[in-house]
Amino acid sequence: MSYQHGGTEKIQTSNVCAVIFEHYDARESKQGEHGPMPQLHHHTFMMNMTQRPDAQWRGLETYQMMKARPFIDGVYMSELAKNVQQLGYSIVRGSDGSFELAGFTRTQIAAFSERSQDIMRLKTERGITSPKAARDIVLETRRAKRDHDPEVPKIEREALAAEHGISLGNHPAVPVVRAFAVTPEEQARKSLDFAIRHTTTRSAVVDHREMALAALKHGLGATDLDHVRAQMATQQQSGNLISAGSSHLHPLEKYTTREMALLERENRTLVRDQMNHGRPIAGIAIRSAVDGTVSSTGGQEVREWAAGRKLFPDQTEAAVLTLTTPKWASAIEGLAGTTKTTLVGAVKEFAEEHDWTVRGFGTTTGAVSALTEAGIDSRTIAKLRATPPPPKRGRELWIVDESSLLATVPVNALLKLAQQRGVERILFVSDQKQHLAIEAGSPVRQFLADNMAVARLTTIRRQQDPELRRVVELSANGRTDEAIDLLTEQGRIVEVAKSAERYERIASDYLDAHQAKQNCLVVSPANDERKAINQAIRSRLVQHGYVATLGREHQILILRDMTVEQLKHARSYHENDIVYFSRGSKKQGIPKRAYLTVSAVSRREPHVARRKRTPHPIRPNALKGNERLYQRNAHDSGWRPATMARARQPPPHRQRRIRHDQAAR
Repeated sequence: MSYQHGGTEKIQTSNVCAVIFEHYDARESKQGEHGPMPQLHHHTFMMNMTQRPDAQWRGLETYQMMKARPFIDGVYMSELAKNVQQLGYSIVRGSDGSFELAGFTRTQIAAFSERSQDIMRLKTERGITSPKAARDIVLETRRAKRDHDPEVPKIEREALAAEHGISLGNHPAVPVVRAFAVTPEEQARKSLDFAIRHTTTRSAVVDHREMALAALKHGLGATDLDHVRAQMATQQQSGNLISAGSSHLHPLEKYTTREMALLERENRTLVRDQMNHGRPIAGIAIRSAVDGTVSSTGGQEVREWAAGRKLFPDQTEAAVLTLTTPKWASAIEGLAGTTKTTLVGAVKEFAEEHDWTVRGFGTTTGAVSALTEAGIDSRTIAKLRATPPPPKRGRELWIVDESSLLATVPVNALLKLAQQRGVERILFVSDQKQHLAIEAGSPVRQFLADNMAVARLTTIRRQQDPELRRVVELSANGRTDEAIDLLTEQGRIVEVAKSAERYERIASDYLDAHQAKQNCLVVSPANDERKAINQAIRSRLVQHGYVATLGREHQILILRDMTVEQLKHARSYHENDIVYFSRGSKKQGIPKRAYLTVSAVSRREPHVARRKRTPHPIRPNALKGNERLYQRNAHDSGWRPATMARARQPPPHRQRRIRHDQAAR
């Protein structure tokens, strides 16, 4: 199989050259009390070379090599788990595709993991959470390699095992217990079903390797790649799994599902069927006797109104299209800073003056806040789906902000609700270049490609500085390199090599902005860097009397980014995790907005308990999908101004945001 791409031929050769080194010990820890700990593992080195069908040798596609690494790791762990069980050992599966041998306590495992213990201790002492900083700790804790008399580590290990009650007989510590009482074929089917639901939650089209990897992790040790791929072929034959083609980026194909394809088709059909059932907000609709097209007479009225409102030319044309189109659905597209919110507020006023009811909806609370500031009665789409709005009285215009964040499933629900309610107009407002949906699908982009009426705002007005506006325009149009070069030419980029000096420079600039009563935003991609910058800024603000010296520590809950499908399985939960129930459960006695702590996890279900109460067993597969799973973080220093000392304690997952905002005050 070959592909042409950019003048280069890509050939799928199905062969690689690699060498595997088998090691039996881990590297010694600098702080450890013993020699090297036992750790059977392999290092695989893959050569950048492959043989084509014509016997010629060529280099591999390096991007695909790196992208395939998680998949290769998953296959390795799958085979290792299967072989370990064939030796007679039981395994305990983790939530990340890893496993441990069953029958050993955490204390016993820790005793033979000296370097891991040292790494965790140093990370905790230094408050390190970023992967990059953690890699430095990994290197820092290991001792240089040296030769050992093989009898010395053996004697040490036998003594350490005896000390912790570990038997070193020739037989496994516990007999094998099959965690899955099904055949490998049946397990492959169950694992693939999970993988399909899990991966298509956030992607309408999924790469072959990503889907197979999810299935292997779910059925770790109970199935293998051959069985999973056989099931993928079966699902394709039945039509449940649909091939979305292959290319040089997806040589093993990519897939969507029958359900996703049907939903996307239904969304497009809903918009098409309802398209000619809308009403213009300005003027009246006139149908042509020649070709049947529908137009409106309100263009002049809107232009006169826009002139009175002193709208800019592009805003005026966008308002004309939005207010006069007789189509059921239309859109306003505009880059960040093109005054979309201002235009939407003006459209709302015009519609209400003509006896329309305007309702706003957004996928996020931020979008709802923006609509509310524009004077529009708004709510989230999630709330709309849970609680219908008041009874309809007269004509309605629904405005959906940040609609590029909308996924296929919520759009389907939104369109059906609008159709059932008899809503006359829907207006999607977004910037398709700025935001993407977290869940699967890009329905509004599909509607636009399907010739939905759209008004476009192209002039960026938020940036008043012409030079800075040019940078923003380049960035908005995907020309990032040119934008960075222009920022450098303008002297807006300052590089400070040493981190401590950089943090102090940022803190100084922040203080200057605060004293000048300017808004200042500091963006940091890493938690450890965020803490250091936060502390530097706080020190400056305290020093100059802008923040009280009294500090307070908050418990930070970090969202564990799980799909609904993952939350249905016990292995996704850890002891001391926090489960947030937005709706609660009368049947299980869980109130709304309850935070419950996982006190124990069994192989079949996690046991969730309110603090200081009797443990309350919860079956994961009985959850409704509205829950959120958090993990605890170490206490993080924070502060509050004296005037807020008696403020109500916010929900734990909002404390981080509130603490940072207060620093700027």
